[in-house]
Amino acid sequence: MTNNDPNVIGWFYLEHLFNTKVMASIIRVDKGTETGVMATMHANLCQQHGDEMVPIETIIYGPFTSNQIERWWRELHEQLEKFFKHQLNFLKDQSYYDPYNSTHSGHTMYVFLSLWCKEVDIFVDVMWNSHRIRAQKNTFLPDGIPNHIYNFLKQYGL
Repeated sequence: MTNNDPNVIGWFYLEHLFNTKVMASIIRVDKGTETGVMATMHANLCQQHGDEMVPIETIIYGPFTSNQIERWWRELHEQLEKFFKHQLNFLKDQSYYDPYNSTHSGHTMYVFLSLWCKEVDIFVDVMWNSHRIRAQKNTFLPDGIPNHIYNFLKQYGL
């Protein structure tokens, strides 16, 4: 099961509707291929429900610039993935590494895995948990720096 599969996203959407018994009149989605089924289902359900809006107007397409998870993955890719891909491609180009050779793959995982985990921990601590989270409307979440919030819960009413 993957969240890149349009049918999985559609299933999650239907499950949400079933569990909450609430359907928004308008949803915002990005133009990723995985959201197409959900957008189609939403427009169809709105039309079947008797909403007066034109079905296509019940969907707003646009990037999720405030989506923290997408931002996290983008930053992780920029900071770490490119570095490790460069190292593996260098080894491959020099014929030191064959990704189809299970011995090479095992040795590479042995060498790189602990380094990768250490770098991810550093990234999370230095980059991610140190960035400022802006105040958000209609939430009970505190704004501030995640590490500070975690260490001083009472100051944030938690």
